[in-house]
Amino acid sequence: MAPSVRRLALWVPFLATGHAALLTSLPLDQLRTAPTLFNNDDLRSLSSDRISTQPVDFREQHQLKIEQNSTICDAGSRHWTGHVPLGRGRDMFYWYFESLVMPEEAPLVIWTNGGPGGSSMLGAFFEIGPCRISPDGKTTRLNEHSWTRHANILFIDQPIGVGLSATRDPSLWAMSLREGGMDVDKFLDVFLTDLFPELEGREIHFAGESFGGKYVPVYAAMTRRRFESVVLVDPYVDPALHSLGSWGHFCPLGESERREDRGGKITKGGLERYLNATACEAMEGAYSKCERARRACSDTYEEYVCRVAARECEDVSKWWMDEIGPGGRDPYDDRSVCDRGIDLCHDMGQDRTNVFFNLPHVKQALGLPEDFEYESISWGFSQAWSTLPDGIIPSTRELTALLDDKHTRVLVMQGNNDGVIPTESIKQIFDELLWHGHAKFSRASYEPWHHLNADGTTSSGEVKSYGNLTVVIMDEAGHMSPHDQADAGVQLLGMWLGTL
Repeated sequence: MAPSVRRLALWVPFLATGHAALLTSLPLDQLRTAPTLFNNDDLRSLSSDRISTQPVDFREQHQLKIEQNSTICDAGSRHWTGHVPLGRGRDMFYWYFESLVMPEEAPLVIWTNGGPGGSSMLGAFFEIGPCRISPDGKTTRLNEHSWTRHANILFIDQPIGVGLSATRDPSLWAMSLREGGMDVDKFLDVFLTDLFPELEGREIHFAGESFGGKYVPVYAAMTRRRFESVVLVDPYVDPALHSLGSWGHFCPLGESERREDRGGKITKGGLERYLNATACEAMEGAYSKCERARRACSDTYEEYVCRVAARECEDVSKWWMDEIGPGGRDPYDDRSVCDRGIDLCHDMGQDRTNVFFNLPHVKQALGLPEDFEYESISWGFSQAWSTLPDGIIPSTRELTALLDDKHTRVLVMQGNNDGVIPTESIKQIFDELLWHGHAKFSRASYEPWHHLNADGTTSSGEVKSYGNLTVVIMDEAGHMSPHDQADAGVQLLGMWLGTL
């Protein structure tokens, strides 16, 4: 998940403190250094071995591996849940579904939602998993577009402190991308070696949505483990550039574009997607200052420089963010309007997921105590992370390291109606990415992309691909593009994995 309606400016609090003078040129060898890749010793000296200052909570009741039946999810294949201990009071929850087709040979896809603070049960039970929770939150039904049609799928609630990996002692939360990555690496050691050794040696693909655009590249770059590919869904990669992209997304170049009826220019609620001329002129006026600061942030990866960029770029993004609210703009889908005044603009699975995972029989099946309270979005965790530099520093260097150093394939799935992660910013990010295929990828053009759905309708969009990098833009899809274009999304996954 991305930030909530009033938390959309999640990284806006990262304001600079008088460091504007430091936005100057630095030596090239300082600007283009690769990300730090932690060695095995670093990954073993985990800060996750911290001892809680609070009494041990529900961890003592956790179980490492529970095979589930069809009672709470009739998945059509075997599936297990459990908590992997990473240190006293710090357990990571997983839900593992075997593939519907040849699970003994199928690749493994690891999925994490974003936030930060979003539970991956949203992805499992509202987007890509084999079961969908009913609107009232009390039952589940089969999801015909489950990604288990092509792979074994592992959903993990991470970082520690989120969803079913919650801990009652906030001092045990993972409070940086580095710590989160080390926790995931330790988790995978246990999961692949001790719990499901039959998966060792399979192709492993790491997928993440929204803030997963930070989690996945950073974790995959820092670990000694090599992933066959990473799959980034509407990814939060460069916050300053996402702000710049909002100008192109919400401001037409002319009246001819304003009149164009393509891709939902008028929302279902009658609100025009485009901002008025006054707002667009103000955004245009702030664009260059934001761009200069953004480039300095990308070049240096320095916290104080990126805080300057966050401040400068707020002058671009605030014009459309100010229109978010009941009856106003929905930042996650420009085809609709907000139908609620708190938290998220519309039902993105959070309400039904909260109900379902707090049902007594569901908690019992998962080995949770009766008094455990599940949150699909951990707002306290999200607020704690809003003060960290990890959210304002891009993850582009890590993406470059994956492409160049680890030879990892990268697939981007982007909803063209996403406002908070606009398509315009995604195209620029990957056109400018400094990897060995940069020249040819940036020069290539986006080609029309079409998919025939099972019901006879056609999904469309654009695609660009060169070498190990592919970007697919899906029309008629918002921030949760695998949910909005479920048929197209699962077929795209099958083509990517080579299982079709």
